[in-house]
Amino acid sequence: CSSDLDNGSSDGTEEMVTNEAKVRSNIVYLKQVSNWGFQKGVNIGVNQAKGKYILIFNDDAWVEKPEPDGGDWLSVLMRELDANPKVGIVGPHEGISPALGKRILMFWCVMFKRSTWDDVGPLDDVTFLNYGGDDDYCERLKQKGYEIKTQHVHLRHLMNLVPESVKNRELEDSRVKLRSKYNVV
Repeated sequence: CSSDLDNGSSDGTEEMVTNEAKVRSNIVYLKQVSNWGFQKGVNIGVNQAKGKYILIFNDDAWVEKPEPDGGDWLSVLMRELDANPKVGIVGPHEGISPALGKRILMFWCVMFKRSTWDDVGPLDDVTFLNYGGDDDYCERLKQKGYEIKTQHVHLRHLMNLVPESVKNRELEDSRVKLRSKYNVV
């Protein structure tokens, strides 16, 4: 089942997903009246999801090509989660948190089990609007004893279509909040 969250778009997304849902009964379309930010949008979508695995996959990402073994990229991520119960989250893109100085996964594409989400809790949508939530969630996972795992799959991401002036202001705000939350000087 696919829960597709539309976080207040006005670009034709509703019509496209609604039409697709008419031919694919496994699509659940969740239309929000306004954009409440990435963290809250993810929380709304995950709370509606019913499966064992939860995938966060941004709308500006796509499958580049099939996996070399002929399998699909979703199966690759699921296998990684099933292979080691200590792995709490898996995704194709890692980085170092500029606020925490620790390894994180970028949440444009990550997968975790529902049980992990239930254990760690939702994204912090009170403290973080669009940025910083991936840093925070990876830190919370580690504090609960989970590992984060990078697994290459053939996906691409445009990275960000947010205007630089907005992005830079929000990134700096999230850095300050992360440093404060985790006592980083």
